[in-house]
Amino acid sequence: MKSFAVLLSALAIASALDVDWDNLRPRHIDPEILDTLPDITPNGRITGGQEASAQQFPYQVGLFLEVQGGTAFCGGSLIDPEWVLTAGHCVDGVSEATVVLGAHNIRDSSEPGRVEITVPKSNLILHQKYDGTLIQNDIALIKIPAVKLSDKIQIINLPRKSESKASFEGRAAVASGWGRPSDAQSTISDVLRFIDTSVMKLSSCKLKMLFLPQDSNICIDGKNGKSTCNGDSGGPLAVIESDGSKTVVGATSFGLSFGCEKGYPAAFTRVTSYLDWIVSNTGIKLRD
Repeated sequence: MKSFAVLLSALAIASALDVDWDNLRPRHIDPEILDTLPDITPNGRITGGQEASAQQFPYQVGLFLEVQGGTAFCGGSLIDPEWVLTAGHCVDGVSEATVVLGAHNIRDSSEPGRVEITVPKSNLILHQKYDGTLIQNDIALIKIPAVKLSDKIQIINLPRKSESKASFEGRAAVASGWGRPSDAQSTISDVLRFIDTSVMKLSSCKLKMLFLPQDSNICIDGKNGKSTCNGDSGGPLAVIESDGSKTVVGATSFGLSFGCEKGYPAAFTRVTSYLDWIVSNTGIKLRD
């Protein structure tokens, strides 16, 4: 599997620079070192996208993660006033996490309406069957003190019970995050960015990604350089409902290491594959 790992940015979708996860060491969060955040992702950033407008993605979460060697960065989704959904590789080996809500410029801690909450390792729930080598069961939850919702901080819908077997293939979707905006960039984006996209056929995704995606993944095609990249890990892939609301169907997981703008698909953890696990850990009541 090591040869496959070379092809994956798999434990690198989370932060900004190419630093081996195994060589990271703990360090306190310091906004001044954002330009040198170590990379713990498989493949995650928004490329080929555009800057989000204020309050466009109030469910978007930023995560500063204390790891061995420094502070790494990931994204996430607020699915309840007390719960954040993210990727498993984002919390694996993390000793402490600072959850940022209501942010647009991730480096500007003085933004009005922004909330930052630091939680200990005990609040991080990694899927019990997470496999960082094969990038399987790449999902995690973070428990936070109940946050007050506002125009800048809102929860995003989980899929309905009736959608537990839905593929969402062909559905209009949007991915967002602070990940690197191009392959040429060496650090995450200051501002929140997004791409309008759609869910591709999983069979096609498997063919184009060396059969690495599993049935528990959901993909976008990455055409025209529109994809996720380093720093977007754990962030949301949301389908757009007929009323304009959004439902989170994926958490940014991995992609091929050839580059984020090369037209290869990007894989996300399929949320519907883990609805029972989410409910059992959070007590969230799903819509019918």
